[in-house]
Amino acid sequence: MSPETIRYEREKLYAEVWEEPMLTVAERYGVSSVALAKTCRKLGVPTPPRGYWALKAAGRTAVKPRLPAAKVGQQIVIERERSWDPNASWRRRQPPRLENDGRPRIVVPKALEGPHKLVTASLPGIRRAAGSEQWDVPPDEARLDIRVTPEHVDRAVLLMDALIKAFELRGHRVEVTAPDTTPLIDPSGRRQAARPSVTRVNVDGQHVALHLREMAEGEAPSGEFCIAISPIPVGWNVRTWWADGRRRLERCLGDVVRGVLTLARILHQDHMEEESKRREAEELERNRIAAIERNRLEQQKLDDLASRVLDHVHAEEIRGFLRSVEAYVAINGPVGPEPEISAWMEWARGVATGLQERAVRTLLTYRPPPPE
Repeated sequence: MSPETIRYEREKLYAEVWEEPMLTVAERYGVSSVALAKTCRKLGVPTPPRGYWALKAAGRTAVKPRLPAAKVGQQIVIERERSWDPNASWRRRQPPRLENDGRPRIVVPKALEGPHKLVTASLPGIRRAAGSEQWDVPPDEARLDIRVTPEHVDRAVLLMDALIKAFELRGHRVEVTAPDTTPLIDPSGRRQAARPSVTRVNVDGQHVALHLREMAEGEAPSGEFCIAISPIPVGWNVRTWWADGRRRLERCLGDVVRGVLTLARILHQDHMEEESKRREAEELERNRIAAIERNRLEQQKLDDLASRVLDHVHAEEIRGFLRSVEAYVAINGPVGPEPEISAWMEWARGVATGLQERAVRTLLTYRPPPPE
């Protein structure tokens, strides 16, 4: 990964964030909208308030403040370096936007009536865990993942019951996994806690974990809730939690359902892309091995050819030498006992013929050696 320098200039950034939404500008810089907002505060750049773009879209006048003069000592340019993978073109992708499915708005009742079987089975364990000192730890028994203090159990159960029924109304099953009590051993040999029970939504084979917990201020429970989903996908700009705020969670359950379905689609797409990459890698590996084998067989044929050429050249050199011997004898007479010389020359001719036979005639039955 090669480092990349991101340069934020005060006046340029001011023009950009008032020309386009923060999310769009942040994507261009390759950062999150939260990180861009922090940079704006450091540079003293005012940012559009909530509802600004809705007013502009409606054709109404939206107030744009002037860029204030930089304070003494205030930065006007900020440069940051980050690692950038040029091959990671999938980073910060936008998930598909899910429209309202036409189902009735999810209404959380005032009292628990006709609870779902998972709620009925989990309620004793939820109350038991809420009354313990470790009310905020993941469940170590097969029950819904609800982590709240005792006085808030009823509200949490109503929220979860409404969510489960909303998912099943849309054809998706909510499951509770049993905890794995087998202690895990990390690479260093240390024991780790066993895997807790997980509440998950099965969306067409993709599992999205669902967590409902009470948030804390410092170490004290706050009485406000948060619903989170997981796993958190890498490289996607997707919302994975909802909390009590201007709108209570009772009014956000439709958003939670759409968030779960969106995450399930993302997980499916990631899985398909990983599967495609795996198949491509396997095909590349098969092609690589085939190319190596082709090269090996080609080299064997070249080696065989070189050996045959050498045998042929050797045979011709022997015949040439014998002709020289015969010419010498014809001029100078015998060089030794004639029977012995004749036998030796006949033997030499046989050697040359054998080399020629091996070099040429065996081509009629030649087959490349099979791969090992």
